[in-house]
Amino acid sequence: LLFASLIMAFIVTMVAHYPGILNLPVKMDPSSRLRGWKELGIKIEEVYNSMASSEGENVFIFSDRYQVSSELAFYMPSKPTIYCINLGRRMNQYDIWGGIESRNDLLGLDAIFVKMGNRNFPEQLKNAFDSYEKEKFIVKEKNKTLREYSIFRCYGFKGLDLKEIESY
Repeated sequence: LLFASLIMAFIVTMVAHYPGILNLPVKMDPSSRLRGWKELGIKIEEVYNSMASSEGENVFIFSDRYQVSSELAFYMPSKPTIYCINLGRRMNQYDIWGGIESRNDLLGLDAIFVKMGNRNFPEQLKNAFDSYEKEKFIVKEKNKTLREYSIFRCYGFKGLDLKEIESY
């Protein structure tokens, strides 16, 4: 009984620490949600550095998902301020802190918008910028696609008028 319990504990520990051992498909692997964020943070850092001037923070970063915004805030080496805009989701902590719609000091700046999946630029944002360019980024692990992102380089922020959030 002791030997069986030690073997079982070893197997569970190995699977928990090295889930790749099971070679599960990404959609069935619950730990796949936890991986790939560091790679995204490094990629957005590269885009940020290519757009920013030497004068300081003249580019801001935002997403429409709490998870993307918070993971970028953690994994980007330079730790810039990351915003999360509400395009029709339930309210979260970013809405309490205030977003880009309430910041007049961001007018005229360029931005990086990160969206999960291979998506188009949201209609609600098309009038908020002079122009934008899309770049697709894929996070892979062992030739498996963990996640896809759409990265939009947005130029000339003109302000954003989002509807009032009514509930949590």
